[in-house]
Amino acid sequence: ANADVRVAVNKNNGKMAEQGSVLFMYDRKGKLEVPAGVTIDEEILLEAAIEADIEDFELVPPEEGLEGEEATTIIYVEPQDTNNMFEALKGLDCMKDKEAKMELIYVTKAPVEVTDEDFEANMKIIDALEELD
Repeated sequence: ANADVRVAVNKNNGKMAEQGSVLFMYDRKGKLEVPAGVTIDEEILLEAAIEADIEDFELVPPEEGLEGEEATTIIYVEPQDTNNMFEALKGLDCMKDKEAKMELIYVTKAPVEVTDEDFEANMKIIDALEELD
């Protein structure tokens, strides 16, 4: 499988970094996704976070959805606080009968703007990788 990935990337003029060589460019975060249509009041969320001993979080309000999808609200926390925030979120009135998603992710420390040409080249590599399934 590793060889197939390497071939797909190389055929499309891509470059693969060595394992772990770019990890320093990312932070590990807990990500909670609030379903579309649910409005989160930041002050109420802050109170719930304080009660759950969560020191810091970032609330990212919904943006316009892609391809007609409704946008979701995202909450980022430290990895060790993910479950506590998930439980605090489930206890909010606005979340009655709603289900949030949680996961651990890597978030870039330095987002990079790319040209349309580079974007298309990257998408070509992604398409080739998806065809490996």
